[in-house]
Amino acid sequence: MIISNIQRFCVHDGPGIRTTVFFKGCPLRCRWCHNPESMLSESLVFFNSEYCIMCGACQSVCPAGAHKLTEQGHEYDSGGCIGCRKCVRVCPTGALEADSREYAVDALVEELLRDKPFYGDGGGVTLSGGEPLIQGEALFELMRLLKKEGINIYIETSGFAPRENFEAVRGLADGFLYDIKDTDDSRHKLNTGQSFGLSRSNLKLADTFGVPIILRLIMLRGVNITPEHALASAQIYNGMKNAAGLELLPCHGMGASKYKRLGIKYESIDYLIPAQEEVEEFRQRLLSCGVPAVISKW
Repeated sequence: MIISNIQRFCVHDGPGIRTTVFFKGCPLRCRWCHNPESMLSESLVFFNSEYCIMCGACQSVCPAGAHKLTEQGHEYDSGGCIGCRKCVRVCPTGALEADSREYAVDALVEELLRDKPFYGDGGGVTLSGGEPLIQGEALFELMRLLKKEGINIYIETSGFAPRENFEAVRGLADGFLYDIKDTDDSRHKLNTGQSFGLSRSNLKLADTFGVPIILRLIMLRGVNITPEHALASAQIYNGMKNAAGLELLPCHGMGASKYKRLGIKYESIDYLIPAQEEVEEFRQRLLSCGVPAVISKW
């Protein structure tokens, strides 16, 4: 299993104090994504240029020629990187850093159980990404082993995974954080590369599991902060049997530095960041429909 990050003592990823595991690999290509390293399943390398001393060690060991030292400085071709990480191992200053780590299931369980004393009665582990539900059997085995240890498990998902993968976590997941990017199908496809249909279908399926589902709506200025989206979201929420809250997540640009470190072209998303008043107006529309919406962080 390739994990991009494990964050501890999280309080915004489900109930209680939680450890959140970020898996690599995602079928969506959201324009506002602030975790670009999680999009691809393959290992990548972060380049922190401010730490580079131009020693040339990376250039000498890279079999793909992804590192070149020129008069202009250290040029890193992330597209040419094959993920062997030889450069990471020889870099003396930490300028090159692996974006992820590969775990065997048993080893990941052991890592997560270190935090068990901090979970208390309401906390646990949240599986996030990327999209955790595309991980397949390794994910299911991880969940089975955690359940044997009495660990509460939430899954953060966009719903873009095979239906059979959702069925496989029935009885294993204690709850869901369900991300909805947009309820307008054409906008959803334009901004993520996928239409909303599969996510909507899997949400209906997850609602039959009898566990809490917290809906999460990304707020994008000039895109989905509309009366129509608010009404459609309220209809979805009010039509669910196990809806347990709705969180509004205002878009932010805090992932910009990651694009630079990965050598990926970054297009500013500042124009998508909404004003607080816009998000509050959207929230009021949901409240008027009986939806207990709150503005949250991510």
